Amino acid sequence: MGYNIGLDIGTGSVGWAALTDEGKLARAKGKNLIGVRLFDSAQSAAQRRSYRTTRRRLSRRKWRLRLLENIFSDEMGMIDENFFARLKYSYVHPKDEVNNAHYYGGYLFQTQQETHDFHEKFQTIYHLRLKLMIEDCKFDLREIYLAMHHIVKYRGHFLNSQSKMTIGDSYNPRDFQQAIQNYAEAKGLIWSLNDAQEMTDVLVGQAGFGLSKKAKAERLLSAFSFDTKEDKKAIQAILAGIVGNTTDFTKIFNRERSGDELKKWKLKLDSEAFDEQSQAIVDELDDDEMELFNAIRQAFDGFTLMDLLGDQTSISAAMVKRYQQHHDDLKMVKEITKKQGLSHQDFSKIYTAFLKDDTDKGMKALLDKADLADDVLVEIQQRIESHDFLPKQRTKANSVIPYQLHLAELEKIIENQGKYYPFLLDTFTNKAGETINKLVELVKFRVPYYVGPMVTAADVEKAGGDATNHWVKRNEGYEKSPVTPWNFDQVFNRDQAAQDFIDRLTGTDTYLIGEPTLPKNSLKYQLFTVLNELNNVKINGHKIDEKTKHVLIQDLFKSKKTVSEKAIKDYYLSQGMGEIQIVGLADKTKFNSNLSSYIDLSKTFDAEFMENPANQELLENIIQIQTVFEDVKIAERELQKLALPDEQVQQLAKTHYTGWGNLSDKLLSTPIIQEGSQKVSILNKLQTTSKNFMSIITDNKFGVQQWIQEQNTAETADSIQDRIDELTTAPANKRGIKQAFNVLFDIQKAMGEEPNRVYLEFAKETQNSVRTNSRYNRLKDLYKSKTLSDDVKALKEELESQKSSLQSERIGDRLYLYFLQQGKDMYTGQPINIDKLSTDYDIDHIIPQAYTKDDSIDNRVLVSRPENARKSDSATYTTEVQQSAGGLWKSLKNAGFISQKKYDRLTKGGDYSKGQKTGFIARQLVETRQIIKNVASLIESEFSQTKAVAIRSEITADMRRLVAIKKHREINSFHHAFDALLITAAGQYMQARYPDRDGANVYNEFDYYTNTYLKELRQSSSSSQVRRLKPFGFVVGTMAKGNENWSEDDTQYLRHVMNFKNILTTRRNDKDNGALNKETIYAVDPKAKLIGTNKKRQDVSLYGGYIYPYSAYMTLVRANGKNLLVKVTISAAEKIKSGQIELSEYVQQRPEVKKFEKILINKLAIGQLVNNDGNLIYLTSYEFYHNAKQLWLPTEEADLISQLNKDSSDEDLIKGFDILTSPAILKRFPFYELDLKKLVNIRDKFIAVENKFDILMVILKALQLDAAQQKPVKMIDKKSADWKDYRQRGGIKLSDTSEIIYQSTTGIFEKRVKISNLL
Repeated sequence: MGYNIGLDIGTGSVGWAALTDEGKLARAKGKNLIGVRLFDSAQSAAQRRSYRTTRRRLSRRKWRLRLLENIFSDEMGMIDENFFARLKYSYVHPKDEVNNAHYYGGYLFQTQQETHDFHEKFQTIYHLRLKLMIEDCKFDLREIYLAMHHIVKYRGHFLNSQSKMTIGDSYNPRDFQQAIQNYAEAKGLIWSLNDAQEMTDVLVGQAGFGLSKKAKAERLLSAFSFDTKEDKKAIQAILAGIVGNTTDFTKIFNRERSGDELKKWKLKLDSEAFDEQSQAIVDELDDDEMELFNAIRQAFDGFTLMDLLGDQTSISAAMVKRYQQHHDDLKMVKEITKKQGLSHQDFSKIYTAFLKDDTDKGMKALLDKADLADDVLVEIQQRIESHDFLPKQRTKANSVIPYQLHLAELEKIIENQGKYYPFLLDTFTNKAGETINKLVELVKFRVPYYVGPMVTAADVEKAGGDATNHWVKRNEGYEKSPVTPWNFDQVFNRDQAAQDFIDRLTGTDTYLIGEPTLPKNSLKYQLFTVLNELNNVKINGHKIDEKTKHVLIQDLFKSKKTVSEKAIKDYYLSQGMGEIQIVGLADKTKFNSNLSSYIDLSKTFDAEFMENPANQELLENIIQIQTVFEDVKIAERELQKLALPDEQVQQLAKTHYTGWGNLSDKLLSTPIIQEGSQKVSILNKLQTTSKNFMSIITDNKFGVQQWIQEQNTAETADSIQDRIDELTTAPANKRGIKQAFNVLFDIQKAMGEEPNRVYLEFAKETQNSVRTNSRYNRLKDLYKSKTLSDDVKALKEELESQKSSLQSERIGDRLYLYFLQQGKDMYTGQPINIDKLSTDYDIDHIIPQAYTKDDSIDNRVLVSRPENARKSDSATYTTEVQQSAGGLWKSLKNAGFISQKKYDRLTKGGDYSKGQKTGFIARQLVETRQIIKNVASLIESEFSQTKAVAIRSEITADMRRLVAIKKHREINSFHHAFDALLITAAGQYMQARYPDRDGANVYNEFDYYTNTYLKELRQSSSSSQVRRLKPFGFVVGTMAKGNENWSEDDTQYLRHVMNFKNILTTRRNDKDNGALNKETIYAVDPKAKLIGTNKKRQDVSLYGGYIYPYSAYMTLVRANGKNLLVKVTISAAEKIKSGQIELSEYVQQRPEVKKFEKILINKLAIGQLVNNDGNLIYLTSYEFYHNAKQLWLPTEEADLISQLNKDSSDEDLIKGFDILTSPAILKRFPFYELDLKKLVNIRDKFIAVENKFDILMVILKALQLDAAQQKPVKMIDKKSADWKDYRQRGGIKLSDTSEIIYQSTTGIFEKRVKISNLL
């Protein structure tokens, strides 16, 4: 029996359905084949990468410190053999019985007196470091070690490439001045920093003393020149960041964001998580913006460092000064406290609060009450404002100290003490033949980031670990050698690691699965973007010919990083070609694309070298290195491999590019397109024609799509999971695709054969919209024009008052069109009454929806009577309408209120041509999103007898209207499965009706359908309903009218299925790996259930610990006479897996297990489905369980619930309450029976409350599948007991009659295990 499958693929669900060739649900294993697979959306790798980076950083710090100890060990053993042991076990508590043998009395040195004398002599580690630098005498070796240990441990950042540095040259404000100038030139802005020295004076000098951060920023604004209000806001945002306040990068880089997206673009530069938090911003910046972004960060770091170190000559000297200042301030404050009679406890609270946050008002209040001279009080207040009162040595500001300053102190210590301890002078010879001090190298050396973890994949796999992020290889003969900075290049193959890193970093082609993309700044890729943009442009109404394109590229794009509209016009004038009109630019004033890499390389190579085809591969290799390697030294090393002169290498290494393109060299350069007797590439075609990229790849006569399909379906040894990983799409999409394939495999297994066809659509997930601000800002810019008439300018005030309404779902689009049309009806030119937008006016589609489902602003107008605007048999407008409204249309176009595209649509004369109608047909039948095409290719490569067909989402939306059943997302997740059902039904209909999608019968049916629709629309113009008419696209429109391939019975069958009360629903269980526990370490707390932080600190009564260890899985045991769930932590699971402990032994150690009998089931996954005495539940942990049954309501009731909002009437809200607490719901959910009855009993109180809608939303949320506990009762009556806690402390106890339900991906296959059979 033939069958077809429909898939609705989302980032958190896959809806699926299988229909027979007769259009009925397929059945297998006694079940209807329709269902939904649910799963948690995959998160991006950013957070995991952050954790991995931190672990690696700490691991390498320990590695350096072990090497330092090794250097000192022999000499230290002769002086104090237990010194390192005392340091290692300095954490041991005197009451720690387990580690009592390692308790050394808390002494740093051998005796208490020695330890006391040391601390008296050196109050802080910086006092010791300073003494070692300035005093030329022999120090105790232990003191030298402690100082060097501190330097090696906290060696500073490596952001500055200088090999040597002093405090005086740590930052030059003129660098920031130059960065502002470079950015302004690149973007065509009038920005400049007039006086770099003024920034230094205000930020770290006397000019800014006593000023708040905000006041400093305001004062510095006068040091800048700028043009517009937007420029001023950008400069203010930059200054806000540099002084230490929040930086709004949307204002700096002219981005429009709102809600959660806006929050991501507002950051503080001193945030410890800045690098991770800023990744979302960095990903969207071009190279010029990245240069400014980095300059702002460097300026903040630089000025912070200057302020931190002041006029001192070393870090240690500056820190000792801060210590002394703190000491003097504290002494004064204590005297004030004593005079005011404050207790020690009260003072401690004030002091501690101030140290945590120096804006705390407690200290200020204490000082205000003190009997201080006015000038003294003012000075203290100014120091508090400047964050210079009671200064601390350890602050976030320390992160801005570069390693070179720490290194300078180390070298001075070595110089002073090397004469007494010669081993401090030990050296090694590096690969370049240089002799370097080992201790110096310990501070200077960084494991190249392209090496990754210093453990090979083979070693990781041998230990049973995950080697995914390991790629470095050891050289032959060094497989077991310990790694040090001194033998690194002997142990590891650095060159191979670099190449492997490049391969891992490179993106994959949007069209060719798994094919590596070109760098975004590749010469070839930039040429592609320029040609693609040029081919969209018209000059004096004509596309640009091949010769002109070549001239423009040679004369303008290869000399200017930004080619503006003015530059093109000036060029034409200079060539004697007169004035020109340019249309088609994506940006109003300039081209977005450029040949910046060509210009950059031209500074190193002459024109002849640049234009020589033989050098292009070398130039592309240079750009790849400049993209991959940010570190100058590493870039130099890689560039040297290209056999370039040293001078060129040094010059080229200073340039760093970011980002990868979307396309591969293979796609752009492979000869694909037949031209006469030869084939040419896409890049060739862009150069020789005026067609853009999308036109070339979608035009069937060029055969590009067929070639892409062949490449993507070619046989490969890679698994389907590997090929999905190679797709260019977000991790969340990849998880959805993987689950979709699991669904296909499950259905194929149940049916015993492959499907004939798989119809697929990608679900449109809810996005955080930034449209509201974008629309408002666009309108605001349009209404700034000084050329507008007075009556139009008067709309500006109205725009301000309507800003919030632009986001209204009910009226937002109409309001936007109202302002775009300058408040006038687009067909009559008459004023529109804004107060009656929703009642007297409608949105009409310029090209009717029967022709195309184009719902963009370019295809919509706001009018009063749309049906009278067209001829009875045409989609275009009557001559009368075009004549009466033509003047308005033209003025709107000239003022930028409507696009050229919209204007052309409005003014089109005559009917659409056959070619245009064929295009409309293609857009309704053919899905254009490449990710769906790629998934279709994967399906066809995996299933040899199956054809994969992508269905447009507009068809699914039309099918929803055909069956007249709305989506009820708020009720349950069935809508995913029903969309899959509709996708399949529409796909089967199209296959039967239009087997040849390019055939004449398709065109004739389209022509007949659209003409009939227009005539009916005209004939029914007197009806008030016509203004509300929304036509189907022609596919579903022909279904609605009925024919031999579709009848009303078919529609009724779909309605029947979509009213099923139950469909197959499965959830993906959580995996058993991840973080071991919540990260926060808590102090000792007898009430808290803590676990030890590591093997050494197991006694939580002495050391504190973690509060919550995460579960890997659960085990079901017979204990205490019950069937008890026991938690198996991730750390325990690893020990059990490695054989360090038996599961039964671990279980018996658990405090909740009293009388252990036996293990019933070794491993139950988090989220396991269970039938517990008739209640379907998910075991979300060993103590918590959730409902595992979907809510269902009749269509009419579901419609009412879905339409409720805060403005709904009390009558509807009470109806909603009665629906959700009805006897039918109680019968469906025995799980919630007692809880729902509590609500029924307080119905009268619900009627009386104000927040009815909020309460209903909580009830609705509580009734969802896998919902956590909600508390709706307290929202109605605070005195009543709320819903039960879905928790059984000490472990869930399952009854003997319970069943453990194991399901396949779809739920078609399941296995039930009765607990009674295990006893």
